[in-house]
Amino acid sequence: MWAPLLAASHGGFTSRVALLRRKVRVASSLIFGTGLDISVTSVGSGAYGGAVGNDDASNITTVSVTGAVKVLNGVDGGLIVTVSGATVSGSHADVVVSSGSMNGGLIGKDYNGTIDGSVASGRVTGQSVRSGWTYNGGLIGYGDKVTIDNSVALGAVSGDVAASGIGVGNGGLLGGAYLSHISGSYSAGSVTGDNPYTSQSSSVVNGGIAGALESGTVVNNAFALGNVSGGLHTTDGGLAGDLYKASHVVDVYSAGTVVGGTGSFVGGLVGVATSGAALLSDAIYALESGVNSVGSGTSSLVTSGSVTSASLTA
Repeated sequence: MWAPLLAASHGGFTSRVALLRRKVRVASSLIFGTGLDISVTSVGSGAYGGAVGNDDASNITTVSVTGAVKVLNGVDGGLIVTVSGATVSGSHADVVVSSGSMNGGLIGKDYNGTIDGSVASGRVTGQSVRSGWTYNGGLIGYGDKVTIDNSVALGAVSGDVAASGIGVGNGGLLGGAYLSHISGSYSAGSVTGDNPYTSQSSSVVNGGIAGALESGTVVNNAFALGNVSGGLHTTDGGLAGDLYKASHVVDVYSAGTVVGGTGSFVGGLVGVATSGAALLSDAIYALESGVNSVGSGTSSLVTSGSVTSASLTA
């Protein structure tokens, strides 16, 4: 774990950002100029990945993909569509990903997989067009029991509700995460999402790390640099839109501003904490946001260490 957050100065923050960036660059140094290089342009319905469709319990190392993937109604990822028990390391996707139900700069949906020392730098855009939830993430659309170490998402992420009764999760690293572990990683792109519907059955959650951190997900040694911008009736947080059911967020930074529109819940770190016993510890958010650390649901949140705002510039 990083040193205690006693020095929340601009200089201390900047030096620790630089240290983590160097660590990530070393871990992913093999992705450029070696391994397998692929250029892809795909448009269609179903499931599309820049390099691989579905990857079950195998390993992908030092693969680099560039191009664009667009799925009209399905799952898409810059490198892989879906992962089940696989490891992706030292790989890079600079792919524009758009329009699926689970969109990720690197992977659309990841179940029980590991991402290590990898980078996604393409823009990710999704718009919900059917019932249920759409997840858009700079690295992974939706992560179920996934482990992310020493990895980076650089691209902007955006997604809006297109019809009443639908949900959208937008996150700098993940659109949503369930029982997952994220460490030594960061996002740098902006996150935006709008919900023009007042119905409670429609929801948009926007977060610098993840739209929704669910059911025991742990985030530590991580930070978000991009701005988070919600619209009407959204839930917006510098790190997570929704911190849910015993998820833990420890030793983290959010350096971007966080804004929302009419009827929104906005927090410098977390938009809403729900369903009990979530932990927020040793965290700093941008003073420039002009908001509280948590937008709503503080009774569901346990805090420890230092949870404070500071003037942070990445």
